[in-house]
Amino acid sequence: ERYKVQYIRLPDLFQEIEEAKIQGHYKKYMKKLSKVDLLILDEFLLTSISEGERNDLFEVIQSRTDNKSTNLLQSMGS
Repeated sequence: ERYKVQYIRLPDLFQEIEEAKIQGHYKKYMKKLSKVDLLILDEFLLTSISEGERNDLFEVIQSRTDNKSTNLLQSMGS
């Protein structure tokens, strides 16, 4: 069996969500994220986020709870 894995930096995720909202594809994009077996979010909260971004992040995590895995990474560099 094959698993779908997606890696994305948190700032890039927020940008993609914003673009999906502007283009009217927000629900479709969120549904796509909810179907990935493993979602890896890098640079998790290395910088402050807005209330809107916090809400978007909650929606992503909530849509995956009990169904799919989500890894939150905080790469600090070397």
